[in-house]
Amino acid sequence: MEVAGSVCLACTKHRSSDDVAKLFAFICFTPYIVLIYIASVAHATRDVTAAFIGLGALVNTGKCHKYGMPSSHAQVMAYAFTTGVLMHVHRRKNRKNFNSSATEMFELFELVFLAGLSVLVGIARVYLGYHSVDQVLAGVALGSGFSAFWFCLIAMVHSTGLARAIQSLISPLLHLRNDWEQGYVHGRQGNASKKLK
Repeated sequence: MEVAGSVCLACTKHRSSDDVAKLFAFICFTPYIVLIYIASVAHATRDVTAAFIGLGALVNTGKCHKYGMPSSHAQVMAYAFTTGVLMHVHRRKNRKNFNSSATEMFELFELVFLAGLSVLVGIARVYLGYHSVDQVLAGVALGSGFSAFWFCLIAMVHSTGLARAIQSLISPLLHLRNDWEQGYVHGRQGNASKKLK
């Protein structure tokens, strides 16, 4: 009988002699890293939209359960990727007088990288035996669907002026900004580049 190895942050178990399984066990940490990244962007930029996206990530994660239907790992990755695509499209529509091929390339790199990681996480969950393909696809559908719903909710909050009200109420305490209409990728980076021109 073969001894099982495990990686304990998420208690992902794998066959100790299977190097691919060990790599996939580490890839299964990716949703946690993505959630930390979303929180870091919200904290670093102090942007209301980034905070709403982070809140959406928490709500989406709260819908996740243990192993089974749907795959919570696939759900988190699909939320992050779909939100990234929706924000990229929104930013492209709203950029005024800010044309940076470096920014565009960075955004596209982020999306391609996130798409690749999302696919790898889904494959890893099936390979390690935690989910079936159907469970991973259900997680992708739920995460993407929730992302689209949450993005529409964020757009509605901004269009009604509620985001500005929230910003004006708590901005003195948290120093929040609102770059929704500006179309900048990571907060102050866009503002700094604009001031230099």
